[in-house]
Amino acid sequence: MNPPAAKPSRLWLWFVAAFAIQAAAWTTWFVIASQHKVQEVPLAGSTQPAAVSRQPDNRSTPPPPAR
Repeated sequence: MNPPAAKPSRLWLWFVAAFAIQAAAWTTWFVIASQHKVQEVPLAGSTQPAAVSRQPDNRSTPPPPAR
């Protein structure tokens, strides 16, 4: 007597569905974010005002010596 045939696993279908849902969520997030641009996001615990640039001021350093 032959044992009953085992049903094929559908675990791969759950992985594909989870991947598709995650891809849709990221796509939605990026579409919404691209339509609502921000100028600057202040760092947590920052003591500097948001209007102050955090870029170094290169104008105060002398130019390198000429060769």
